[in-house]
Amino acid sequence: MSVTPAPAMSLLDQRASTRVQRSYPVKAMILAGVLALQTVYFTGVISSDDMSYLAPALDARDGLMTFPVDVKAYDCHCFARVVYWKMVQVVMTLLPASPWAMGLPSMLASFVSLLLIYRIAATLWDRTTGLVAMALGGVVPLSICNASVSVPDPVAGAFAWMGVCLIVTSLLSGRAEKLMPWWKGVLAGALIAAGYNAKEVVA
Repeated sequence: MSVTPAPAMSLLDQRASTRVQRSYPVKAMILAGVLALQTVYFTGVISSDDMSYLAPALDARDGLMTFPVDVKAYDCHCFARVVYWKMVQVVMTLLPASPWAMGLPSMLASFVSLLLIYRIAATLWDRTTGLVAMALGGVVPLSICNASVSVPDPVAGAFAWMGVCLIVTSLLSGRAEKLMPWWKGVLAGALIAAGYNAKEVVA
């Protein structure tokens, strides 16, 4: 039985594959540089708002929260941002003796956002544009500050970027006449809604 050989990769495809491989170390260097900046300027718990987010997280962790929830026991706007303080709850469960860990959800979310920014820019334009956008987004002073503070903004932004990225990549992949699968639209909406429930003014 004869085996049909796989078609040889064209020169254009080879160059594209090489560019993809070369972008990985550049992305790693950008993330490492951003991590260094965020570590140097790590702030952690700095304001009364942080304590408002911590209260429902700790009560949920310790089984002290009853349902229906008495929202009067918490700062209402902090409790309503359930996606964020649920993430704080997970972190404080894993690192109960480390108050600084409250800043970890924001830091992780900032890295997710940078990768999504790269993906969107690379899809709309090219990988070089994606790397530049990723680098610029990572060194903005406000982004560095918010990534090390226990605030919901980076988490909300990450979920919103996920929804936007899913829509952009779905619409630009495949044939132009082919509609985006309905479930991707629903998932994108759910991700943006999750961002809204982390902080409404961001998503």
